[in-house]
Amino acid sequence: MINWQNLAEKSWTTAHRKQWLVSLIAARRGVATWQLLPDYELSKLKGAWEMYAFIRTTHPVQARSLRKRYEYRRFYELFRLWRLHEFSAEECIEHLEFDGGIAGMVGQVEDVHGAPEWERRGQYIYKTVDKFVHVAYGAPEWFCDWASDTKELFERHGIK
Repeated sequence: MINWQNLAEKSWTTAHRKQWLVSLIAARRGVATWQLLPDYELSKLKGAWEMYAFIRTTHPVQARSLRKRYEYRRFYELFRLWRLHEFSAEECIEHLEFDGGIAGMVGQVEDVHGAPEWERRGQYIYKTVDKFVHVAYGAPEWFCDWASDTKELFERHGIK
């Protein structure tokens, strides 16, 4: 049987060790922290801690409980979305406690605070069709016409 709380605590500890190791290597090699990749574990851990600190300002006991229950990647994904949509600490707690895993939590936040799912998927389809309109080398004429008509339909209804 898997102890999820133990795994969550270990993820924070392991990431914290990685942070110190990366900091040591960066200091030894003279690498500025701004040169690190944005999706590097160090920046993810920093974002997770910022989300934790934000929740802790109004709900300290609950924040510690959540940190023990969920891994830092969940906090980071919520932080990334929180920077876009700026919701309250109470809403952060609700989103963290969502049962559907990290991907489910992200989808829930997007549905509540961002564009609905059909619009997000429509934007993806629009971008794909737009590529076919501009770069359809060797495609049959009917296909190019279809892509052009579909793109026009999306634009008419405000999806880009």
